[in-house]
Amino acid sequence: MAAILSELGADAITGPLIAAIETFAGTGSARSGLARLLHLLEIAHMERAAPVLRRILREANDEQAIAASLSAVRDPRDLPLVRGLVTHAAWFVRVRAAQAVGRLGAPEDRGLLTQLLSDSHWWVRYRAAQALAALPSMTASELEKIRATLPDRFASDMLKQVMAEGRA
Repeated sequence: MAAILSELGADAITGPLIAAIETFAGTGSARSGLARLLHLLEIAHMERAAPVLRRILREANDEQAIAASLSAVRDPRDLPLVRGLVTHAAWFVRVRAAQAVGRLGAPEDRGLLTQLLSDSHWWVRYRAAQALAALPSMTASELEKIRATLPDRFASDMLKQVMAEGRA
């Protein structure tokens, strides 16, 4: 579906796609359909999609829709919403929130991502470590300093793994 729509171009599909997302989000039904539509936003004009993403991040109860919205969000102004979701009950939402913080975040997000390194779920720890390494102005020596101060062995091991992947 994405390939077909991308042939039409972002100008042609953005408006109808946003309208469909708003319809699905407003009805609260067909939740998996909403998440699927949100994934299609990668081929749309994101600046036009940002308001509907913000509304879903603020108001949605559907974890799949929240996770899909976090994958799509590209506006740094949405960081407060994203940061608020790093403690969500669903581990896959925390994964997407960590990725979004890594994509949009600032150096001051180090502490938040460092806390996520101790999450109970492996994927959250892994994506938090990747996000931490991707933050602007993050260096290998700073990552090593953070790793040396981690009291949680699993957090330390995860950051070490991601640092090794970065060198490979």
